[in-house]
Amino acid sequence: MEVIKGDKLRESENNLKLCGKLVGKRVVITTDVGFKCAGLVKAIDPLSGTIVLLHCDEADPSKVTDIRIITGHSIEEVNIEADQNSNQLVADILKEKEFDENELQDRKEKLIDWFKKNRIPIVEKENKDLVVASVITIKPPYRKDDCSSSNVMVIRRIQDLMSKMPNSEYVTE
Repeated sequence: MEVIKGDKLRESENNLKLCGKLVGKRVVITTDVGFKCAGLVKAIDPLSGTIVLLHCDEADPSKVTDIRIITGHSIEEVNIEADQNSNQLVADILKEKEFDENELQDRKEKLIDWFKKNRIPIVEKENKDLVVASVITIKPPYRKDDCSSSNVMVIRRIQDLMSKMPNSEYVTE
């Protein structure tokens, strides 16, 4: 079992490499007040060292029963458990629904119509990406989480508009 001290998570030097090493691993985290929490690491904020931890059902490890966010400043140490199956387990848990070409085309057309109805310019690129207002790119399968841009405020507004779309579960699932 490998142990990583909490202050190491908050260091800026080589932090991305360490974060990449932890994602998908089964860990036991000990906080500064002695609280222990075990689970699979879903994500880590490389700046603060905050960890998103998934706790799975004992009987069905692919079923997430709890999600915990452990703030980086409270982490004393992270113990990485030796478990070869944890990466596959995380992949199974986080596996996204796959869409066939017809579903993707339908999702894309509905999204384009919604933006046009709201008078927001949208262009389809050759690679099937959508470009909204020349600032945001939406990649297939065209969900709110598939938006990317350097302007966070514009992304939030576009995502908000997407969530207000009729049958919005179509875009956010």
